[in-house]
This record gives sequence, C-alpha cells and structure tokens, in this order.
Amino acid sequence: MRLSASCSLALLVAFSLLMTLTARGDRFSGSSMLTAKAGQGAGVIEVAPTAEEPLNADGVRTFHVQGTVNIERALADASYRVARAVDPGDIGSPDGRCPAVDALSLAWRSVSDVLSTSAGGAGALHFEIAPPAPTRFVSGVTFDVQWQVIKINADGSLDASQELRSECFTVTVK
Repeated sequence: MRLSASCSLALLVAFSLLMTLTARGDRFSGSSMLTAKAGQGAGVIEVAPTAEEPLNADGVRTFHVQGTVNIERALADASYRVARAVDPGDIGSPDGRCPAVDALSLAWRSVSDVLSTSAGGAGALHFEIAPPAPTRFVSGVTFDVQWQVIKINADGSLDASQELRSECFTVTVK
C-alpha cells in the first residue's frame, strides 16, 4: 500500500508531536508555545540543557541551559523582557503545576538580554542561563518552570497589558 504525500506528512507531524510529548515526561528539552495572557502576540520558547556544562566544586554537574524565544504579532518596535518563574515549593518533587504568578511578581527572573521587535512585531532572542554557586539545581534535580515575555516601557517599567506566557513544564537537570 502506498501513502499519499499529504498522508505521509500528517503521519510525520503526528509522530513528531508524540515524540515531543514523550520527551517532556522526564526531561524537558523542546519547545513550548507562548500565548497572550494580556495584549497581543504569540510565539514559542525552545530550551535545551547543554551537554558540556562544567562540574561544580563538589564534582556535580549544575544546570546550564540555552534557549531561544521567537515572537510574532506583538507590538511593533517594542522591547520585551524574557523571564522564568521556577516553582520553589516543589524543587525535587515537581507536580507539573506552576503557581499563579502575577505579571509583575518578583518571582520572575529575567534572562540577561532584551528582546526587541521589528516594525512588523516579530522578534527573537537567544540566551544562556547558569545559576551562580551554590545552587540547588544539580544533576538529577527536577523542577517546574514557566516562561514570560512582557513589554518594557520607555521608562523601564513593565507593562502587564502586554504579556505572553508558556505552559508550565517539568525540567530534570542532566
């Protein structure tokens, strides 16, 4: 039996989705959609632990991640902060649910650079995160995390009326 090109493509997409969902079970290394919690825009965040992070002073690998954020249909020529909120109550025993965090909460930890959008409202940012020593994020530790992309006003304040968020997902440190 020979499959049509459209049927083959549909099977390939379904298999890819299945593999992505399966990969999220123990160690998230993939992508999560960013949806508008307030305002406009959409996007995706992709995160992956690096394979060659150094050992800490105790001879244990610590968490080091590389990520990329891509957004579209956001405000034109605007600046956005990219941040994550780790669920501190379940480090080591995550439940897959992140607490409700206000858009302007201090629980959000920003990545180092600012994402800037084009005249068409699209933008991208690549980042790296490595927590400073001492850290609880060492080999084998699991935790839940959620990501936020929020507009930065000209005065440096955050604009909660323009916010994108990811789903909550569980990460396992390599």
